[in-house]
Amino acid sequence: MTPPRPRILLCLEYATLNGGEHSLLAAVRQLTQSKLDFIAAAPSTGPLLEKLSELKIPTLPLNLRDQSGHKLSKEEINSYLIKLIEDVQPDLVHANSLAMGRLLGRIAGDVAAPITTHIRDIIRLSDKAIEDLNQLDRLIAVSGATAKYHQERGLSAGKLTVLHNGVDSDWFQPRTPTYQLKKELGLGPEAFLIANIGQICLRKGQDVAAEAVCRLIDSYPELHLAFVGERHSQKAESIAYEENLREIFANAGREDHVHFLGYRSDIEFILNEVDLLLHTAHQEPLGRVLLEGAASECPIIATTAGGTSEILEHNLSGILLPPGDADLVEFALRDLIPDAQRRQELGREARLRILQRFTVERSTSGLLDIWKQLL
Repeated sequence: MTPPRPRILLCLEYATLNGGEHSLLAAVRQLTQSKLDFIAAAPSTGPLLEKLSELKIPTLPLNLRDQSGHKLSKEEINSYLIKLIEDVQPDLVHANSLAMGRLLGRIAGDVAAPITTHIRDIIRLSDKAIEDLNQLDRLIAVSGATAKYHQERGLSAGKLTVLHNGVDSDWFQPRTPTYQLKKELGLGPEAFLIANIGQICLRKGQDVAAEAVCRLIDSYPELHLAFVGERHSQKAESIAYEENLREIFANAGREDHVHFLGYRSDIEFILNEVDLLLHTAHQEPLGRVLLEGAASECPIIATTAGGTSEILEHNLSGILLPPGDADLVEFALRDLIPDAQRRQELGREARLRILQRFTVERSTSGLLDIWKQLL
């Protein structure tokens, strides 16, 4: 008689589909084929729920707020999560974010199943948050930089494992551009289109990209910048930050050279249609779009923030610069825009690096190994 497949409860706090969600779902897609069964606790509306439905993963609502929208008390959240786990009776529970991992850490001693979490952020944690996370059975950091940052601040070195995210190198691969994106933006094939892809927020440093590109338009009149992504935060400073991106171009009289595409689900298409990926983050544990861009052979200029130098090697598979310096970004663009051969070389080397170290198969195998040790 075939033994039952282990059942994993995924606890997913956010309704959005950002890099962390895409990375986990890429692994889940493979693991459901032959090895594990999954059930997800997730917000009851939003893009994430739609994707879980596509993957035919049973989903339970994860509601950490009351009917008025106020966050439940600590005691209420603890009781809610304990009951959720007792009802599901999984063989293992996995949190996909640092915040969710902390919540589960508070109840780790009250449930029988082992609990793991991904650590996908480089942010300062309180001593209590570190204590909560250290109650979990395994902490999975997405980069060496992420692990080092948190270990130095008290996360258990014995429980921390570095496991890089992987990317589907068949889905993200070089393809001949169709120029459809440029046509969509009202541009001709001769336009030089730079993409900045990611959530619009201060830590992503999009203002640096805007400043650098805006300065170059006099020299390269066909130069355009596309921001792909949306702002989630409703804080005043975040709203002002997004408005400032538009003002940078407006103040220079170059509004027609910047394009805000919002959220797009066709990143694999976009990366084959643009001429360069510009990633100017101030903080980046391990940028998924960099993995996707590299797999697509899209030439990349990025900052050295966080785990980026674990993905790309400066001057070989990408151009890496210190964060926050629009002058250096401008100079790097001046070198690469007219040099098609150099861009092609960077793209080819970047894809080779993905195939060697960052495939979804490698990442999935690593995650399965971690879970097998606890099952």
